[in-house]
Amino acid sequence: MCYGLRLTSPALLVSFNDMGSELSPWEGIHTRGLTLIQFRRYLVEKLGRKETEEVISTLAQDTADVIRSVKKGDWYPFEVQRRLREGIIQHVDSGDPLGVMYRMGLVTASWDFSTLLKPFFSFLSVELILNRSAALWGKYYDHGKMKVKIFEEGHALLELSDFPSDSHFPPIVTSWMTIALQTLKKKNPRVEHTRCSRNGGELDCFELRWN
Repeated sequence: MCYGLRLTSPALLVSFNDMGSELSPWEGIHTRGLTLIQFRRYLVEKLGRKETEEVISTLAQDTADVIRSVKKGDWYPFEVQRRLREGIIQHVDSGDPLGVMYRMGLVTASWDFSTLLKPFFSFLSVELILNRSAALWGKYYDHGKMKVKIFEEGHALLELSDFPSDSHFPPIVTSWMTIALQTLKKKNPRVEHTRCSRNGGELDCFELRWN
């Protein structure tokens, strides 16, 4: 199949040819180029530029071309990010895929909160931050809805719906939420991912606890 090149407001959706013939679960889902740039930067800092290029070169040609030329404000097929994450896992520690993604997420989230998001988080309460999580989610992904199901002092439950995350994706979210709680000066932040059933469907659920 081919992802058609099309313009949307405000950003350009960049296309690439999928290697398979069947529809992907992530068909039509896009991620902001910023996530690809951050994951590539993490790989450079972890392995060095030469080995990073070797990792990228092992990916499908269409994926590699996108990763090399990515622009942070444009939208790209989620499949590009998924392939990049799998490449990172294979070259960093294939025996601990969730750990690799979680540790990478801690680093990339710390970049977000040290620059772009730190002023935004510095004057808002954790409850207000969590209730605005849908807007923050939309900064990175054009599908899915994050909402607060439960909020009380020291505990919150967030649900991610309409987003078919792959098995190695949730640690990216749990690490981001961990750094968010740390930025809000919450002590002993813990974030746990589970799968929840709601109205006959399955959701990704993230339970947050802090002191």
